[in-house]
Amino acid sequence: MTRYTRAATLISLLLLQACDRSGTNASLKDRLHVAKDGAYCSLDSIDGRELTATASVKRNELATFTGWVGDSTKQTPPSVTVVLLNDTDSAAIEGITGTARNDVVQALNAPALGNSGFAASAKLSLQPGTYAVTLLMHAAGGDERCSTHRSIIVD
Repeated sequence: MTRYTRAATLISLLLLQACDRSGTNASLKDRLHVAKDGAYCSLDSIDGRELTATASVKRNELATFTGWVGDSTKQTPPSVTVVLLNDTDSAAIEGITGTARNDVVQALNAPALGNSGFAASAKLSLQPGTYAVTLLMHAAGGDERCSTHRSIIVD
């Protein structure tokens, strides 16, 4: 097991422990609150559907989120967490970067973001409602966050 695989596994286990679906997740909110702003990101699609400001997903069905992420120094982090959060429920969905994104390289003049694309999938057992979507990156200097300025409706 590589050091990266061990780290990704540990992060996943910690997030699973922190993700209490019975109510608002204070630990996840705390992580988002202390994470640095200034990261770059875009949530491009859910289940292959291009996004507008709000998208809908079915409760208890698999959802795949895709997009790209870059930390505040325009480096590609090894992983990303898609955070879905409202006043009563939350979810943390782990994703791995590594998908080629030449469009991001060109737009931001940042060659290090060449593999900044990500995918994150999970069966969403959230309560019906509207959730803000934030991306939480595990960057070299600590957690960084990026608002997608998007929300999803779970129905």
